[in-house]
Amino acid sequence: MPLIEAAIITERTIREFVVSTLHNQGMSRKRIKELKNDLTFSLNSNVFIPLCLSKNEALRLEKHIDGVNKLRKIRNDVAHGNIGYNEVSFDDAKEAVESSMALVKAIEAKLHES
Repeated sequence: MPLIEAAIITERTIREFVVSTLHNQGMSRKRIKELKNDLTFSLNSNVFIPLCLSKNEALRLEKHIDGVNKLRKIRNDVAHGNIGYNEVSFDDAKEAVESSMALVKAIEAKLHES
């Protein structure tokens, strides 16, 4: 299962999008650099992504954001030893990875239009 890889790619893409949007909204590179450690996967996914999208885009991607949260939680549980990799259900893994791919695709499109 490519869960960890999907989480890494998704987190990197979301962070890149949030940083790009903050910069495009006039935030200085210095300020963004100061904030980077506070731009967590959870905060970016649940707060900044919806704020960086139009209302229609956010609504359209809501189920994928929820799936990315599932991916993030699974990744954290596996990484911190709360569950074994083999304890992750196939359906949960499939949903999380598919949501991750859909959200990354949508964000990549947004990054290339700016």
